[in-house]
Amino acid sequence: MRIAWIDRDQSATSSEHREQEDCRKLLLAALNGDWENARAIIEKDPARMLSANLTKGEDKVIHIAVTAKRIPFIKQLVDLMSEKGLILNIQNYHGDTCLSIAAVSGKVEIAELIMAKDNANQLLSIHGIYELIPLGMAIRWGHGEMAHYLWDKMELEPHSCLSSTTPDLMKLFIMSISNHLYDVALRLLNKDMEMACKRDGDQKTALHVLAQKAPDTDPPIKSGNWPLFSSSKKRIKFGFVVSFIPKFKGFCKQASTRTSSELERVELLENILNELQKKSIEEISEILKSTSSEVVKTTTTEVIKSTTSEVVKTTTSEVVKITTSGVLFDAAMSGNVEFLDKVLRKFPSLIWENDEKDRSIFHVAIKYRQEKVFNLIYNIGAVKDYLVGNKDSDGNNMLHLAGMLPDDQERLGVQRANLQMQRELLWFKVFLSTKICLPF
Repeated sequence: MRIAWIDRDQSATSSEHREQEDCRKLLLAALNGDWENARAIIEKDPARMLSANLTKGEDKVIHIAVTAKRIPFIKQLVDLMSEKGLILNIQNYHGDTCLSIAAVSGKVEIAELIMAKDNANQLLSIHGIYELIPLGMAIRWGHGEMAHYLWDKMELEPHSCLSSTTPDLMKLFIMSISNHLYDVALRLLNKDMEMACKRDGDQKTALHVLAQKAPDTDPPIKSGNWPLFSSSKKRIKFGFVVSFIPKFKGFCKQASTRTSSELERVELLENILNELQKKSIEEISEILKSTSSEVVKTTTTEVIKSTTSEVVKTTTSEVVKITTSGVLFDAAMSGNVEFLDKVLRKFPSLIWENDEKDRSIFHVAIKYRQEKVFNLIYNIGAVKDYLVGNKDSDGNNMLHLAGMLPDDQERLGVQRANLQMQRELLWFKVFLSTKICLPF
């Protein structure tokens, strides 16, 4: 009896070892696109080997092949799975299907091979890592072509999960803007125009994200005044070359040379602003605010006296501190002059908005050395005389801010001390020469 027990134990160990070896070989075959060796291993026990976990993340052979982008291997594999009557919706530890991983890869050809099989449409609505459907993964990884392909497939479904009631829709909308997929964002916005003014889980609106997306090239800003303001032709340019230039033509890219992505970004911004115009001025001001909460811990000590002794009682409380800045100031900090121009043309009264430190957008532009944003001050006529005299909560006017080192040193790059000093002196001298600010 003792000998038989040992034999059974050894047999189980040997079987487990063979299975591990098969999994190892299958993993290598999938990574290398070696279909002949992979097929030989799978044919030993198709149901078991096709669903075997080959990694700690519980990736199956189909996940590995798609990750490795082995297209001929994938074609043979999905054909075999279809032949054996096995469905493609098997998931790894994170819940990813083969279509989810294909979306991350950005290879539309792989997605086409998968979607050509029966019942593959169910993969479109399965949530994987980050609780995203395949379309969401394509958007998150910035694959526009894949996103449009998956979108078109979802639109063909009788019960498409893309509707105004879809919980994922707002997340996908904000994500598409963050990843510069403005054409996808436009399609999503057309599904639900109310998203133009909605906040996501992080309390951000589409405008908050767009405000920080300054174009890589200078945009075409219309010369002339904003509504309610008179104009001035005087412009200033800061930097190592100091000069006065007429209007905005010296740094504005012409519309005819703009890329399709830039045009889509502008169209998206204008559509959002058109929706915003339907709101009251109070609602607009609230929507444009950026609200972030910070938990601040405060500790208090209390001495409790009794008839026999004194007891020191320490309590810690948490208070949620709300800080508000706004879309306009995010745009001013990032140098998004086109965004500011379009917003202020639509809503000129917002020129009087201040951030949490009582700074106008022009104070912020000076602080962060955004000369092109500051040049917009010449579009507001006599109103600038009121704004330039304002002081922030620290008592600093525009001239004081011009004399301070910018907060965002990383934006300026790593500079030697003498070069940085030269740049800062030029900035201050040119600003002083404009004579738009009181020298105290």
